[in-house]
Amino acid sequence: MGVTTYAFIYARASADKALQKISTDRQVKLCTERAHERWPDAEVRVFRDDSLTAADPEVYRPGFAEFLAAVRAARKGELVGVVTNEQSRLTRQGTGAWDDLVVTLTKAGVAEVETMRGAVSVKPGNRLVGRLLAVVDAEEVERIKARCGAAHADLFTEGRPAGRPPFGFVRVEDEKGRAAWIEDPVEGPIVRQVYDMAAAGHASAAIVDMLNAGPCLPRSAGWNFKDRPRKITGWLPNTVRLMLRNPAYAGLRAHTDADGVRHTVPATWDALVDVDQWQAVQRLMGQPSVVTGRNGELYKVRNKPAAQPRKYLLSGGRRRSGVPGEPGEVYGVLRCWKCGMPLVAGTQRASAGRRVPGYTCHPNIGSDACGGVTISPADELEAHVVAAIQHQLKRNRKVAKLLDATERSEAGRWRNERDEAKARMLEAGQLLGAGTVDRDTFDQIHGAAKAIHDAAEGRLASMTTGAALPTADDVINRWDTLTLTAQRAVVERLIESIEIGPATKYGVAGFDPDRLGTPKWRA
Repeated sequence: MGVTTYAFIYARASADKALQKISTDRQVKLCTERAHERWPDAEVRVFRDDSLTAADPEVYRPGFAEFLAAVRAARKGELVGVVTNEQSRLTRQGTGAWDDLVVTLTKAGVAEVETMRGAVSVKPGNRLVGRLLAVVDAEEVERIKARCGAAHADLFTEGRPAGRPPFGFVRVEDEKGRAAWIEDPVEGPIVRQVYDMAAAGHASAAIVDMLNAGPCLPRSAGWNFKDRPRKITGWLPNTVRLMLRNPAYAGLRAHTDADGVRHTVPATWDALVDVDQWQAVQRLMGQPSVVTGRNGELYKVRNKPAAQPRKYLLSGGRRRSGVPGEPGEVYGVLRCWKCGMPLVAGTQRASAGRRVPGYTCHPNIGSDACGGVTISPADELEAHVVAAIQHQLKRNRKVAKLLDATERSEAGRWRNERDEAKARMLEAGQLLGAGTVDRDTFDQIHGAAKAIHDAAEGRLASMTTGAALPTADDVINRWDTLTLTAQRAVVERLIESIEIGPATKYGVAGFDPDRLGTPKWRA
């Protein structure tokens, strides 16, 4: 019985409809035909993302995530090829993201990415075309951002609207055919009633009850959400708070700059509420106030952002396997002395009903977890482990070399590539000056070398912000300045496991360092 082979197709359309040169369905059709042509015996699997950008690393693309998981899970010889409409469908984040994807494809045995314009090689030593295309894609993203930024700046300066109108307004066109907002005859009076109630001291919950008893639902009730099938059926307190904070209702056009500062100018649309009333509501929402609840009673509230959840350093978990029905491997430094499973983060009940952050062997991580071991508080436990790492780095050169080896193999490789590209650029200039090559040849040589040089510089710059492991000196002397990602990478790189033993018979108040076994160092 032969091995089943697969050809993976990834299709994506931009979030901005003006940039959608080809639909996702059309991409799938063309790529499927190309896959059957190249690998007629392979089974085709399609991964797609509709209306999602590939230029923003913060945007989660579920189809692309499934594609990467399937590539990593593919066994040797199973994945025969990858087809996409063009390279930019996969990523538009420059050479750094492209090189990371190339490494993943190479490990799966893929030699090239098939596009409608031709194949792009991912073989070591033959990746120049892909890197040049990645540079071009990233430059196009910068141009789009610059154009959009200039357009939004003009709209803000003129006080004109952008995007869909909020509740209370309806979109029309002015005499020049441009977007304009006017008051909705039904929703406008409701907005004024909401502000009157807020200024009189009514709580958000009481305002929600009034709105849900009225004739209008929020605008979001008609939305279709792509991330998960859900439906909004009524007003919520957070929806009311967003309405009360929106300066558009006071006839102000707002813009938030790169530093997070919000600026306002007079808008081209008519205000629904007075500016003084809007500012009074802002002061009311930003400080302790006496409000009237839905039951008519008075009580004090403070409308402030919720506290950020605690970020744990040593929490374990289970990675996705990429294969349906098969659990992924577990990871984590702290291990239960009973079952050997990793401990995960969570709050634990302490004295007087308080809850403190800690670590526990939780059955949710897998059926093998006993669920019978906990240790807290988390901050003291983490500080103890960090102190052990710093002490070991000072006295054990073998452990320190684990960080140095990564620095040499990662950053050193990019430094060499940058220096070689710089040398080729200088050599091209010398050849041009001596008359050995003409201007067109110089532009080709210099342009290709500069693209590689800039790509290497970008990788080195990203490594200094936490993409690479920090040095031993940084871990010892500047631990608190490292990002949480870099701190977790250091712990996983140096320590294989730490066994958490049972609690003492009569218990110990607070953190008990005797429960920690000797760390098993990877060196």
